[in-house]
Amino acid sequence: MLSIIIPTLNEENYLPFLLESIKNQDFKDYEIIVADAGSHDKTREIAKNFGCKVVSGGLPAKGRNEGTKFSRGNLGKSPKILAVKLFPADCRQKEETKGQNSPEAIYFCF
Repeated sequence: MLSIIIPTLNEENYLPFLLESIKNQDFKDYEIIVADAGSHDKTREIAKNFGCKVVSGGLPAKGRNEGTKFSRGNLGKSPKILAVKLFPADCRQKEETKGQNSPEAIYFCF
């Protein structure tokens, strides 16, 4: 299973697009954990409606770390965790980073 961790703060305008995109992928052996930093909008409600596990988090490193505490990712020999960072529509750069002891980070631009 792949654990997808999404740190959020007031992401009601972007989160549905990301979750719908993940849902439409062929790969289905995943869980989504939304690590929310105290949103005052409908972020948590949207995440729950998509079947995500919602936990208290922070931005962005704290959210990733908090989310991993609840993850069940276990593809291969070591835990597999994908952390996702949302950027607003004016984002122009896509990045992929890998660290020896950190999860892969994929940045989605809307």
